[in-house]
Amino acid sequence: MTGPDGTKHIFGISVGLGMDAIIGRKADEAPYKKFLNKLKLGKLIYLFAAIGTLAHLKCTDMKIRIDDGETRYLKKVFYLAFMNCRTEGGGIPMAPSAKNDDGKLTVGVGVNVKPWMGFLVFPFICLGLQNKFKYFTEITCNSLEVTCDEPQICHYDGEALGTNATLKVAVLPQKLTVLV
Repeated sequence: MTGPDGTKHIFGISVGLGMDAIIGRKADEAPYKKFLNKLKLGKLIYLFAAIGTLAHLKCTDMKIRIDDGETRYLKKVFYLAFMNCRTEGGGIPMAPSAKNDDGKLTVGVGVNVKPWMGFLVFPFICLGLQNKFKYFTEITCNSLEVTCDEPQICHYDGEALGTNATLKVAVLPQKLTVLV
């Protein structure tokens, strides 16, 4: 993953913009995180963070370029999750079709989801059923470059990446052996 300043980051599972990155940041900063983890209820951190995020989520328009070719314009993006695996933080399947051994990125995309609708679709996202709704899709590619109308909170493998308006994410083929 290459940030707007040219800094490169290697990730194993995911890079995200929008909803999943905001939830991750809130979960990381939650004052009750240690307490819930001690009780073996750490996944609840993500649920509480999601409720707070969905209540105030602001979507933005984005331009994406797929494999240095096709350009698409996405309106009111809810999330963009670049995935090497099906799931990320807390076991949420942001791109249910993603495979960790196909040498491709699967990009989960949510668009045109109004804030109040986020509460309705979030359970389906948690179950990996979001692609049954017209607001969600997946793009399989080798690389994807995104330019946001407004800077978005970003993460890679759950690590805060700050707020960025541009990112380029690409697969490094055959660089990691995955044991199954």
